[in-house]
Amino acid sequence: MNFNLTIHNEEDIEYLKQIDDKRVEDLLRTSISIGLKCISLSETKMDCHSYIDPIKDIIEESTEFHKEKLFTIEDKLNDILYIKTNSSRKGQLSEDLCRSLLTKQYPQWSFLDVSQEGYNADCRAFETPVGQILYEFKSYDHNVNRDQIAKFVRDLEHTNIKYGIFVSNTSGIVGKKNIEWDIINNKLLVFVSNMGLSGHGCIVGTELLLSLIEINILDKDKNWLLYQNYELEDIIGNISLSIDSLRNNIESYTKHRELITEQRIKINQSIDTLDKSSFNCLLNLNHTFDTIVSNIKDIQCNKDCISEKFNEAEFLLSIDNEKYRGLFDKFLRIIDGYKVMNKEKELIILKDKDIICFSKTLKSRVEIIFPIVGDLISFNPKYERIKGQSKGVTEILLELKDDIHIWDILINRLKI
Repeated sequence: MNFNLTIHNEEDIEYLKQIDDKRVEDLLRTSISIGLKCISLSETKMDCHSYIDPIKDIIEESTEFHKEKLFTIEDKLNDILYIKTNSSRKGQLSEDLCRSLLTKQYPQWSFLDVSQEGYNADCRAFETPVGQILYEFKSYDHNVNRDQIAKFVRDLEHTNIKYGIFVSNTSGIVGKKNIEWDIINNKLLVFVSNMGLSGHGCIVGTELLLSLIEINILDKDKNWLLYQNYELEDIIGNISLSIDSLRNNIESYTKHRELITEQRIKINQSIDTLDKSSFNCLLNLNHTFDTIVSNIKDIQCNKDCISEKFNEAEFLLSIDNEKYRGLFDKFLRIIDGYKVMNKEKELIILKDKDIICFSKTLKSRVEIIFPIVGDLISFNPKYERIKGQSKGVTEILLELKDDIHIWDILINRLKI
């Protein structure tokens, strides 16, 4: 069914202008559907189905779009979790992670996967500043035995490569510390173990290998002391401690990432609650604003709030504070020739309809306030102070006390 209609509401027009043209038609179709259901509430059973069902259909239609992606993610997660029970897949993942990390760390080098070739270990590095390097990656649930080390040495002999790095990501190496080096048949080997599946062990091993080559460790005559591991023992010990710290950092990082994921799920589940709460906040905001506007309209600073007929006796009786009552009584005695009015418990002194001064009672004092008219003013800073007010009005404030100097100032100001 086709309709051609004109929208007159300015707010609706402004809102639709902000929507992408491709979404306007779907948005209007949905709005009409929900609106018609709301109108039909009075003609149907009040079970809310006529209102909830179209909204439910909209949500299901939107969710359907993401189902295929969610299933794909679920399959990938299952594959990753299956690695824990499949040693070959875990080994393949370890090799892929190490090669990827090496490629990012040393972009000028070339790394070739040779795991499917006999007598070639797992990976070979080309175009390095020290020649080719052979890598072996292990991810066992148990310590790597000596046979695997012997096999790696055989691969070095077969390929005629001088440098080798043996990395056991998830376990130790029999007879070796977490980080150690050795020279076998004039081949320099570096062993790194228990660094985790992240692959950082291959980077540590590579950096150690480069450092050993730089000090000519293979030259027995010049570096016999280093060859015997005497001077390097403390350095390797410090590196081992750092490796333990790195492992703890990786574990802590993993836990934090898992915690972040859990919190994101909880936040997503709380979106509806937050929306409802924000809507209630908006309602409260509007109500508060309306109250403020209403109170502003109720403000009446005119003759209605000022008593035209001043009764001195009644006014003094209304003052609860005996000290303030005495001050007001004395103040009223010095007023001569002025019209006196009161607004509740405050005095207003007028002359020819102009306010000369008025009182302001605070918790700890009573002040007499003289609005300043004109450009030239004089005041006694010892007893008086000037206060600027809104709308360009400035006032002189004088605290009412039982002090002869203050009463002299009041009398002089009332004579002006």
